[in-house]
Amino acid sequence: MTYVNPELKSKFLKNNHTKTIHKTDSNIKRKNNTKTLVSKRINFKVNRINRRSYIISIILSYVFVLFGSFLDGVLYVLLDKDIEANELGSPLVLLTLLISAAFIIQASIMRLHDIDRKGWELIIAMIPLVGLFVALPMLFQKGTAGKNRFGMPIEGIYILWITKEKKFIVSHDESLIAGDKGYVRKTDEEFDILESDQKDAWEKHTNRRLYGNKKYKQKKWYIIAGSLILAFFLAQPVIDLSHYIVGSNFADERIQEIANGAGFNYRGKVLFFKTNPELVNADTLNTYCPNDNQNVVEYGCYDPVANKIYLLKVDDSGFEEIEYNVAAHETLHAAFVELGYDEYVSLKTELDRLYNSETSGMQSIKDALQPYEQDGATITNELHSFIGANLHTRETSVYLNDYYEKYFNSRNNAVNAKESFDNKIADWSSRLGAESAALDRIKAELAAYKIEWLDKIEGYIESNIYYGDERRYYQNMEAYENNRNIYNRKVDEFNARLDRYNLDVAEYNSFLRSFKPGFVQIKQKSL
Repeated sequence: MTYVNPELKSKFLKNNHTKTIHKTDSNIKRKNNTKTLVSKRINFKVNRINRRSYIISIILSYVFVLFGSFLDGVLYVLLDKDIEANELGSPLVLLTLLISAAFIIQASIMRLHDIDRKGWELIIAMIPLVGLFVALPMLFQKGTAGKNRFGMPIEGIYILWITKEKKFIVSHDESLIAGDKGYVRKTDEEFDILESDQKDAWEKHTNRRLYGNKKYKQKKWYIIAGSLILAFFLAQPVIDLSHYIVGSNFADERIQEIANGAGFNYRGKVLFFKTNPELVNADTLNTYCPNDNQNVVEYGCYDPVANKIYLLKVDDSGFEEIEYNVAAHETLHAAFVELGYDEYVSLKTELDRLYNSETSGMQSIKDALQPYEQDGATITNELHSFIGANLHTRETSVYLNDYYEKYFNSRNNAVNAKESFDNKIADWSSRLGAESAALDRIKAELAAYKIEWLDKIEGYIESNIYYGDERRYYQNMEAYENNRNIYNRKVDEFNARLDRYNLDVAEYNSFLRSFKPGFVQIKQKSL
């Protein structure tokens, strides 16, 4: 049974002449009347939740997603899988996201009902900027007092799917019964016999009895404060986790491959995915990463204002590995922006020490850093990225290795990708250079052959004609024809080789133009 406070007694006893009534286990009987009053339980349907319940629901949904991610990692460990491979367990994370989304959507609809707004307005909340006019009232606006078109309000905390919907007893009589703990409300099975104000007052009182008491209300601010503190400490981990989950499951497939190929760990992937990396062609890249030096290729850049990474898209098979190195380089720029002052000072000292050392790999980095030498802050930023993405762990100090391990499982992946790419370009250029030299040599040999074995014989033939030496004339003509056939065959071989060379040059130039449209190109040859 449900109890009311004595203040409602006079209102509910109006026109009631019932004397003392006793209650039994299975029914309730009047003392002066043998009539049995059969009681039954009626569900109290909750269609509205207050601000506290809604905020706690949001926090619980985040905690649930964190738990799903933690369980996902446990599965990797138990099954002896690489946690960065993202081959197993992601369906579990996706399931927790779907459950959490369903939970939040339903809670949001009930919160909208509490402020007397329709549930479909939740769609508006998803629209940038405009959605604030719906989202902010959901968090801060107090629910409508008393009953609205969606039902009665609740007091205390109601958590969807967790808190059980309460029930109260109704009987066939509308009078009050004196019970052990006060006056017991007996509601008629036909609610229409009650006045609306009596029903509203009773339901409001019932909610207060069902969901909270005075002592609990005194503690509500402690609960709210604790929830806010918990949300504060969980906010950044949850945001990072959301970037990791979305990037690892819904980002472009090539972007996911780059994140794995660059050797990032969890924190590195979070930082990489947070920048919303985009693969673009050379023209677009030159728009975002302008560089007037046509002999310098920009493979990517980081925009700190937009917190976005642009990567040059490499379509040539076998050369796309450079994207791994560029992703590592630009992600370290994003990491540099987030450095605290103390960490920056310590890191700069170690970077400068390595820069001034005689480490073999530093010379190429020094050459690349020459345009930045006049800007101390920029050169430190660039040095931080170049060393992290271009030097092997064996070439850097323990301090730097420990620092870069915050972002990489295997930093050497990015370094090896750059070395492999540079070696392929160097081999291609060297091969073209060797072929060009060989063609020049063959061309000179053909010119010498023509002079020695064709032009000279032509002179002999003219002399034979002039002196009328018929025998020598025919001998020289026969030799000339043989030599001309040999020469033509050599010319055909040269032209075929020259065509192959020019095709290779065209492919090489096209490859360079895919990096930088105005790049200085190798010229084709002709006979």
